[in-house]
Amino acid sequence: MNKRVALIIGCVLLIIIYIFKSPENIDREYDGFILSHSNESINKNIKVSLKGELQKNILLQDRFNGEVIIGESKMKIETYQPSTIQGWIKNFTYKIKNSHIMLQGNNVNDNQYIETSGVIYISDNFEELWGFSKSLRDKYNIEDVLIVAPADNKKEAMDIFEKKEEVSNLHYSSINNN
Repeated sequence: MNKRVALIIGCVLLIIIYIFKSPENIDREYDGFILSHSNESINKNIKVSLKGELQKNILLQDRFNGEVIIGESKMKIETYQPSTIQGWIKNFTYKIKNSHIMLQGNNVNDNQYIETSGVIYISDNFEELWGFSKSLRDKYNIEDVLIVAPADNKKEAMDIFEKKEEVSNLHYSSINNN
């Protein structure tokens, strides 16, 4: 009897691991909003697309590799993967404390240095995304350009931000003063 129970538990665990390890294709489009505290003329609607592959992870943050397309600006993004024990602990702690995925865009410049091209946060259910893109900041020549989706206006965009912890981490609390 004990061998049978162990076999059943083992099969259930294998099924759970298989489900978590099977990648899920993500192809979402959002009606988003670009906003800036320092330049009201930047506040406008924009289409945002998220395309890529999600790999569920039991202990660490889920891994997403793909791209975010903001209007005509394309940013390759991926989930940070730790390479040290401290990184694994930080990643595990992040997963426990947060109900979203943090994605970072990276480019290798002409000098072979890695540059961050943006940071996008996505809710676990892929219903909301928020963050920034360096290409949009460069385009408008302003540091406080943000992307929020779904949102049709500044109020809806700020409602999403008010629910998120990263607002203080991204130094955008001044947007609330507008």
